[in-house]
Amino acid sequence: MKTSKAMRNFSFWRRGVLSGLAALLLFQLGCSNLPFLDSDPTATPEPLPTLATSVDEAAQTEDEAVSGATVKVQVDTIQALVLESDPVQVSVLIRGSLPDDCSSFTGLEQSRSDNRFLIVLTAVRP
Repeated sequence: MKTSKAMRNFSFWRRGVLSGLAALLLFQLGCSNLPFLDSDPTATPEPLPTLATSVDEAAQTEDEAVSGATVKVQVDTIQALVLESDPVQVSVLIRGSLPDDCSSFTGLEQSRSDNRFLIVLTAVRP
């Protein structure tokens, strides 16, 4: 099967663009300040702040959910990342689920006291 000249040129161009993007990515990784590439392997990392998760003993069931009432958000995982900045910033990724398809996430409230962070997720059932 013969390939046309235009098709070969397109393939050559596509390989060139992909190679250029790969080179740019490697350059960016080499110039970035990645925490796992520290020059001092004996340095101790800064401890992460304490993450507290608590669930009320009286868990709300679907039968108890009232229209317009606040419902519990099930938190599955929490990941905290302390960013290298001045002042120190913390990024938090929370994964979870709502109790049913009718509930909707309404927002969050966050507060801080010393090195303890409190994040309250709110959801409501229509």
